[in-house]
Amino acid sequence: MLAASCGSGPGISGVFGSGRTITLEAFADVLVVETVPVRVSQVQAIPGDLTIARGGVAIFTALTRDSQGRVLGGLRFEWRMRDQVAGSVSESGVFTAGNVPGSYPDAIEVIAIQEVDGQEFTAVGRASVLVTTGFVDSVIKSVVVFPSTSTGRTGDFVPLRAAAIGNLGGLVQDLDLFWRVTNPDAGTIGANGGFTFGDKPGTYPDAVEVQARRLGGSGAPVVGRASVQVLSQAEASGQVRAFIGPTAAFGRPEGNTPLVLLTVDFNGRPVPSESIAWEVLDPDAGTVSEFGVFTFGNTPGTYLGSVQAIATLGGDFGGQTVAAVMDVVVQSTAVAGPQGVPGGALVFPQTLRLSESGIIRLSALVFDDEGAPVSAPVLDWEYDSTLFAVDDRDRLTTQAAPGHYVDALSLLITAADGTLSTVTRSITVSGSLTRIEITPKRATLAAGNPVLFVAQAFDEANTRLSDVSFRWSVVDGGSGSITSGGLYIAEDDPGLSVGIVKVVASQRVPD
Repeated sequence: MLAASCGSGPGISGVFGSGRTITLEAFADVLVVETVPVRVSQVQAIPGDLTIARGGVAIFTALTRDSQGRVLGGLRFEWRMRDQVAGSVSESGVFTAGNVPGSYPDAIEVIAIQEVDGQEFTAVGRASVLVTTGFVDSVIKSVVVFPSTSTGRTGDFVPLRAAAIGNLGGLVQDLDLFWRVTNPDAGTIGANGGFTFGDKPGTYPDAVEVQARRLGGSGAPVVGRASVQVLSQAEASGQVRAFIGPTAAFGRPEGNTPLVLLTVDFNGRPVPSESIAWEVLDPDAGTVSEFGVFTFGNTPGTYLGSVQAIATLGGDFGGQTVAAVMDVVVQSTAVAGPQGVPGGALVFPQTLRLSESGIIRLSALVFDDEGAPVSAPVLDWEYDSTLFAVDDRDRLTTQAAPGHYVDALSLLITAADGTLSTVTRSITVSGSLTRIEITPKRATLAAGNPVLFVAQAFDEANTRLSDVSFRWSVVDGGSGSITSGGLYIAEDDPGLSVGIVKVVASQRVPD
């Protein structure tokens, strides 16, 4: 196939002003071929950026494409956490946020696995998570199945998901779910919600049922239902399907989330859209901008099929339109009751990350066991004074070497009645640029086709750096072009080009 020579070039330090700039280089090879095998080249986690309350649940899906941008089906996915503090993810992509609010870039990883002629080909995608403050209910009030209506051909497969809504509008965790199909003509369903469409075309209202109760609970289960539409092969032929990602939106009033519309034919091939019109069918659910940014409304509740996108298609389907809908759950905001004694706290900023010479201003929000804010007259910080310091204005500085320091900062909270509680936080100290990685290290593509290169920068402690800029270029004498964002487009010049793609990473550091 292709021998890659990708790595960091020699470092360069140029002095200017009161600091200096560290730069590193990396290179990648490109092999331009006449045709490209239909193999997985890219996997995209949907959503790619998730904002979620601590303890909340979100359902991830994934979209795969080959090197020519065609949507692929029939692959299996493996989900895993790259940052365990952010939360956990199941094998099927159900994410549960952790209890430490903060920003977690590329915290979730999905691996798409394609089997071709006894060989496995893979692609890797990532998603970032922002964990916010929030609360989680313990009493199930209702259960919602997503999507609320599934449409597919006989024999098609679709994963269904269930969310349990609590009496305060939060999400209930630790569920025991039992799935069943009330009308066998609609299809069959597995223990994890994997639904296979039946062989009798038709519409089956509320044909799928899920019973939910808390793990170990003895009360009656709460039931949720979903409908199914089975299409014959003839009905599906020549049609285009549309999907909104994410499949369902959860959020608090006034929160927002970006939406994306995917249009494919029943063979999984992408269909171009000339335009997309977004609208909200139930105004209580919220509003949506012309660019697909959804803002949750102020009335808590479940709004099935409340967001609609209508695409005007191009290409072979020019002039036709296709629509998709999305379900919305607007969660309640916490209602503060009588103040109790401090039961916990949030330290801000929620992610403690600073450079070797950086300063962070600390603050804290204290709340009781019910999640209601309380006043705490005494706040004391504890830390290793040989590594860190917090002054009387709550400014954190460091003398520590680059690295990740687990539970390095403690906040001691003493209430008026003498009750003492402790909250600990880890601190990441980022250092100077020492290594960069470029992905893919080698790219195989057909003439005229694009491939996206991505670069990441790391310090000596292998911490990913965010204060680094990247400049992409094609080396002198090389063919093809590349954008400032790393999108390379091959020219009609088949053959192997070693080290043709170049990225320069730059970081400014003080003296």
